[in-house]
Amino acid sequence: MRNKKLTLFVIVLLATTVITLPSLAFAQKKIKIGIYAALTGPFASAEIHQRDGAMLAADWINEKGGITIKGEKYLLETVTEDNKSTAEGAKTASEKLVNDHKVKFIVGGTITYINLAEGAVTEPAKVIRLVNYVGLMPGELTPETPYTFKVGPSVPECIGPSLDYLVEKFPKVKTIAMITPQDGAEIPLTPLVEQAAQKRGLKLLSVVAWPHDTVDFYPKMTQLLASKPDAVFVVHAYEEALVQMVKAAREMGFKGPIPVASYENPYDIVDMAGKDLTPPFWSHGWSHDVNDPQLTSEMKEVIKRAEAKMGKFHNWNLWGWNQVMILAQVIEKAQSLDTTVIANTFRKMDSIKTVFGPGKMCGEKTYGIKNAVCSRLALTEVLPGGKVKHIKWTPYDL
Repeated sequence: MRNKKLTLFVIVLLATTVITLPSLAFAQKKIKIGIYAALTGPFASAEIHQRDGAMLAADWINEKGGITIKGEKYLLETVTEDNKSTAEGAKTASEKLVNDHKVKFIVGGTITYINLAEGAVTEPAKVIRLVNYVGLMPGELTPETPYTFKVGPSVPECIGPSLDYLVEKFPKVKTIAMITPQDGAEIPLTPLVEQAAQKRGLKLLSVVAWPHDTVDFYPKMTQLLASKPDAVFVVHAYEEALVQMVKAAREMGFKGPIPVASYENPYDIVDMAGKDLTPPFWSHGWSHDVNDPQLTSEMKEVIKRAEAKMGKFHNWNLWGWNQVMILAQVIEKAQSLDTTVIANTFRKMDSIKTVFGPGKMCGEKTYGIKNAVCSRLALTEVLPGGKVKHIKWTPYDL
């Protein structure tokens, strides 16, 4: 009798196992997403936070059930490689992701020469690549890069809105001096700034470019301020460099506005440069106030999750989150894992939900291919006393 009961128990156990195996296999379907980010070198101060944001977004999507393709559920799995803040490191990281990890989808990318090095690997492999930033360099985003998509706002979109606010708030300002990284992007960006300035009745007095490994910004700021500008226009700089620029300018006696045509974190600038040295200052970074009615629900979700998991939210978390959030939408819209099908679907999407609000596909006018997502730019100002305030959203097209 005992043996019969044992046999019956084994049969029931086996039957249960057989029944549950299909559901277990169903739950284990994965889509691997590669992340290339600078975990070392001068860009690590921002790109580590982008990586964290991408991983937070993958967790968020998985918690909601993942991605559905033809009735089957897929969870997202992330794998990261360090681009080491160099073109050579970017090429190596891309080769590892494509050849070793066998990924078909990659997110990351914020520096022009790194984008070019990565694209040389991903495009021939037909790997879908979502970059945040494009600096208008030849070969970065063109009809010859059909698998590369720009999903975040870049410096060219910020130049006009930043200068618009300058003339609106400081109508007596008539001259500007421009400081920008020496990474190749300064070549197309300088005439853009000059044209935008002239259109608004401003004169560009001088341009100073700095290598990404610059530590001491006093010589560069001395050179820049020699032209005696009314405003110092920072075209792009990660927080650590920007703080040094602000401190150098203020300590040398410059009291005019310092607008920034990119997304640097105004909170970090205040923390590191000081509340008395920073204003007047604004950037296209984002408010951290979850009670701000102008923030999207997704932005508030990122802030809460970052604070819970990392102890602190950073502006660049939004860029990583945005990339994965958009990629998931496109894959589900395509109902396929074929990257050519996905790329073609991406270009035809009439609307896309971004972390910053409603978006659409664009890029034909600027890049010759509809491989960019246009949404809207934030403008966030540091007020006297160091208070950070979201001013407004500005839509853009490309």
